[in-house]
Amino acid sequence: MLFKCSGITEADVKGASSAEKIGLFGLYALSVSGTERLAIEGEAAIQADYKKWQALGKLFPSVSFKTTRYLMDEKTAGSSFKSYLNLYARQNLISGLDDYAQIKLSTHNVRQKEYSLNDAAGKLLLDVAIVYLQTMQIDRTLKNRKDVLEYYRGIAAELQRRVAVGRSRKSELLRTNSQIYKLEAEIEQMQNQYCSIRLALGTLTGLSREVIFEDVTDIPPTESLFPDPETSPGAENAPDLSRLVDSRFDVRAAAEEVSVAKAEYLMAMRGNLPSVYLEGYYRLYHEDKTGPDYYGALGAELPLVDGGVTVAKIKEAESLKRQAELRLSQVRRAALQEIQDAFATYRSSIHEMGSFKKALDAAEGDYRAVVREYGLNLVTLLDVFNALTDLASSRDDYQQSVLNHCLSRIRLGVATGEFPGKGISLLRNCSLKGKKP
Repeated sequence: MLFKCSGITEADVKGASSAEKIGLFGLYALSVSGTERLAIEGEAAIQADYKKWQALGKLFPSVSFKTTRYLMDEKTAGSSFKSYLNLYARQNLISGLDDYAQIKLSTHNVRQKEYSLNDAAGKLLLDVAIVYLQTMQIDRTLKNRKDVLEYYRGIAAELQRRVAVGRSRKSELLRTNSQIYKLEAEIEQMQNQYCSIRLALGTLTGLSREVIFEDVTDIPPTESLFPDPETSPGAENAPDLSRLVDSRFDVRAAAEEVSVAKAEYLMAMRGNLPSVYLEGYYRLYHEDKTGPDYYGALGAELPLVDGGVTVAKIKEAESLKRQAELRLSQVRRAALQEIQDAFATYRSSIHEMGSFKKALDAAEGDYRAVVREYGLNLVTLLDVFNALTDLASSRDDYQQSVLNHCLSRIRLGVATGEFPGKGISLLRNCSLKGKKP
């Protein structure tokens, strides 16, 4: 059940469990198979399925032994108090819509739990993606800071040599050492953050061993869901939102909740309807064996007065049905907003990533020019520091935009119901393409 709702296979789990280098898809496979979060939702679906079988079982006759052994003295007990052992059977024919409503309710309840399980699989994928990309961001920033620190240390060594021969001022060396100490403090702080986020990722995925994380790969959009106006003339920039909203698992689960409420309304009506049944017994033992050994009858019950209990149950069921309909409307509205926001964020992240790439290219060119000018004594060391700081900041911004673009793609896939299930193959294929032969 968990493999079906998530799209993960046993081969995916085995591959991720033994891989030394793992990416988002492998982490998701481990979270599906190695943690309790999705399994808890799966147990709820199993319970709903067995409740359905309980409702179906009421359509079949019930058979039981009925026996009584009186402890009174035979002389004082009287003829009406005799020990017996009977085989009793009962078959309900009409039960005031109770059996029908129970089957209808349990059927919709099973679907609701299955849809909730699929929705939980998508939310799990999104949570894994968020923590994984946060880990990647801290790791990349940490590497950038270490590279800058090594450069500063090289500058400090050169300045120390120049100060010794009187070619540079001591203030420049002190300024460089100050930058080194700040970078060392930042690196220490980031290392602590990295350890914390790795622990969070391990808790979410069940990963307890040290692995190397795969680099983030670009996930292409699905053309059927998000047509590209450049490659598909006449296509709209946004997908069919109403269709996507109706296909979301949380919306479908809310719709099944309305059907469950309607079935509960039918169950509440049973207090006004008659019930008809067949019952009988076969006598296996009786102390005073007289008359036939078997008995059969057609029974009927019609409720008359119950102190207003039935009316109260009907009113409660009507309120529950209205509440479920309101919740469905609320879920649909939230789903529409989430899809619109995810789609706009994804489109914006593409342009944002391009702009930050241009800024990074400009910062790299500026830094190279400043270094050349510093070698010609045309600029000061402060200009070099500023250029290096801008370069490090631009590199962080660009890498962050790449990760944000990847996260926006995952969020869009989850919001539209593209992930998980069969759509998870898109992540699997991206993971395979990212592996080197």
